[in-house]
Amino acid sequence: MKLSVVGLGPGDPELVTVKAKKVIESSRLIFVPSMKSDLSSRAYHTALPYISKSTSIVPLYFPYFSNPRFSEIIQSNVDSVMTKLKLYDQAAFLIIGDPFLYSSYFQLHQFLQEQYPEIKIDIIPGLSAYQLALSHLQIPAVGKNQALSVITGEANHEMIALFLDLSDTVIIYKINQISNLAELELLTREFSVRKICCEIGTDQEMIQDLNHKTAYEHYGYFSSIILKKTKQ
Repeated sequence: MKLSVVGLGPGDPELVTVKAKKVIESSRLIFVPSMKSDLSSRAYHTALPYISKSTSIVPLYFPYFSNPRFSEIIQSNVDSVMTKLKLYDQAAFLIIGDPFLYSSYFQLHQFLQEQYPEIKIDIIPGLSAYQLALSHLQIPAVGKNQALSVITGEANHEMIALFLDLSDTVIIYKINQISNLAELELLTREFSVRKICCEIGTDQEMIQDLNHKTAYEHYGYFSSIILKKTKQ
């Protein structure tokens, strides 16, 4: 049995890699992560131009870590993957961005390896949202002797402050989870680049400055902040 975990990039079908496209086109069973247990999945709609009409699509519900049934739901997803794989022998698991950068699939990976070692897992990397945002801004992530940190808004204030102090560039994913964005805005005024990036790689893409006004706006799940101490 083989499971191909396919990174699709931020959400633009034209940024799906050639290898990912080939895997999607040849797959007869595809798993997609969803926050609503349906086909509203961004991964599904990004890959849709390459999915055969005869392919079986299985949405898997992924809750927030704070959900009291989180472990139970993840185990149920692992069992669902295995049950379907026994029938099809091969499948693809689609992921927005890269499979090993804050992806839904990563929550399953260790369970699959430990419980079903007979499954051959192939990881196909994808472009990350922050990489696309930096290319749009034409700002290098890091230069010589510089440090890059990637964290999420779920990190506590002390941890975020530590990374801000140690790094030249800081990427913060899931800023909807930041408890006090206005406090972060005050803390990062020394940074020459402070950009809020929303829905990168989609028709709703928006990039704006982090400032005393935008810090009080509300942002969705697919939102991040790019912070850089120098523009070079």
